[in-house]
Amino acid sequence: MGTRRLAAILWVFVILLLCWTPRIWIEAPQGPRFFLLEIPHLDKIVHLGIFTVFALLWMHALPGGHKSILFVVAFGLGLAVVTEIVQNVPIINRQGDFVDGTVDLLGVLLGIAAYKIQARYLGNFLSPGLAVPRERELA
Repeated sequence: MGTRRLAAILWVFVILLLCWTPRIWIEAPQGPRFFLLEIPHLDKIVHLGIFTVFALLWMHALPGGHKSILFVVAFGLGLAVVTEIVQNVPIINRQGDFVDGTVDLLGVLLGIAAYKIQARYLGNFLSPGLAVPRERELA
């Protein structure tokens, strides 16, 4: 198993850990709160970010092409649905939310778009062999 695939798999476990940590373990005690926790819709920003990273890691781990994109979208959607459903389990005591799942999917799409942009413009710089051939190179 390659390093990229291992990183992508480990990130899935990070997502599961973040989404399935029981509420009682993450509730802040009474008193002053850390200022970053006061950002409106912070949870949506976190969901967008973790699923963007998810898509980027999986796109780098897979061979490329339309099948890879379909796999990442399907796997990301499935992961989003499962994480939101399990949050409603009483022992987890969190709220599964349709909007969170939608933001997760947006994160996946953003990650795929970022990968495509990276492959197009920074591919040779960041990772030899990743760059998409330009039209004039194909002729």
